[in-house]
Amino acid sequence: MKIGVPKEIKPQEGRVGLMPAEVSGLVAAGNTVYVETNAGLLSGAADANYAAAGATIVGSPVEAYDADLIVKVKEFLTPEYGLLEARHTVFTNLDTSKNLPDLAIL
Repeated sequence: MKIGVPKEIKPQEGRVGLMPAEVSGLVAAGNTVYVETNAGLLSGAADANYAAAGATIVGSPVEAYDADLIVKVKEFLTPEYGLLEARHTVFTNLDTSKNLPDLAIL
């Protein structure tokens, strides 16, 4: 499975969906993990930590969303809606009080 970990774009949000230790386990199990550059920086995990764990560091959210499973901490924000596709499985918090796009996966 291809797993994408985009950088959170919500203001004041420094957490990341997966830390390098989790990435290492997922890669060892045969998955491919794409981590957007600097996604874990504010959580104390540099790109080098993710690369050492076996992740592929990608330079944009578009590349991080080139995956089957998207792992985030916070809900999707408006700029991210266009990156979501019906083929995605998402592991994140969804704020259902907000108007979400009409997507089959939601």
